[in-house]
Amino acid sequence: MPNNSNVNNNQYQFLLEHLQEVIRVLSNRVNIASNDQQRIDNEIRHSRNSLQVVNQNLFSLQTSSDDLVSRTRGREIERNLIAQEIWSLKQAVQDASTSVNGTYIWKITGVAEKISMH
Repeated sequence: MPNNSNVNNNQYQFLLEHLQEVIRVLSNRVNIASNDQQRIDNEIRHSRNSLQVVNQNLFSLQTSSDDLVSRTRGREIERNLIAQEIWSLKQAVQDASTSVNGTYIWKITGVAEKISMH
């Protein structure tokens, strides 16, 4: 018959080994969780830095876009002014006529009235 003291010692030894194994497993899990937390913190830091770069680039793009819109509007105004000048020149050319051989023909309005006055 086994000694009662030996049985108790064996049970305590088994329980102690089991507790040590549980502590080892939990310690490994804590280390894994700590490493995961550190990795996540690094990823968050990297994401924040990337977001700052994206925000700076977005601000630069917005500024460039605003500048481009402003230049486009300026060019539209210039184009409209040039179109008005061309139209005015066309009107001036139409008002002044030349004959078939290139001789300039004066257009005098109200000739009949002017002749009858003299």
